[in-house]
Amino acid sequence: QDLITQRQFILNAEGSENIGVEVELGITPVEGLDIELAYGYVDATFNDFSNARTLDGEDFDATGFQVPLSPENTFSALVQYERPLTETLTGFVRGVYSFVDETREDVSLNDRRLNPAYEIADFRLGVETERWALQGYVENAFDEEYRFGTTNLETYLSGAQVIVGRPRSYGVIATARF
Repeated sequence: QDLITQRQFILNAEGSENIGVEVELGITPVEGLDIELAYGYVDATFNDFSNARTLDGEDFDATGFQVPLSPENTFSALVQYERPLTETLTGFVRGVYSFVDETREDVSLNDRRLNPAYEIADFRLGVETERWALQGYVENAFDEEYRFGTTNLETYLSGAQVIVGRPRSYGVIATARF
């Protein structure tokens, strides 16, 4: 992207390679308790990108660089316990943890275009029947400040414009089934 005129640079790499693995494990050690774990690894690199260009318009060789928006590691864990409270009412509590490794918005090594790794924890507590459900939630419970994107609106006056994650939020959800 040209910093003054806001023109975009779109270039195709001659080749890239993505090698990875994803592993998931789900267990129920006791009735009502579910534990789910997931891990992902990807090595996403350009194996031929000799005509890359920086935001300043300088050509360089990005062969071997990480493909943008490809976190090397991701991990998530979910623990939920559910049990009947009465013959028709079930209660549950759930916790979810997520980790996303750092990513880059483009191929340059400009740190303004780096999205650091982040971790998020969410919690829910609720009750339900066949006809209705009521649950309370807290998302981003520890109020992690994170960003997951950098827009292409960078200018010579304002610097990189980032997309930030949601701050801690909480609420109640009521559901009716007809």
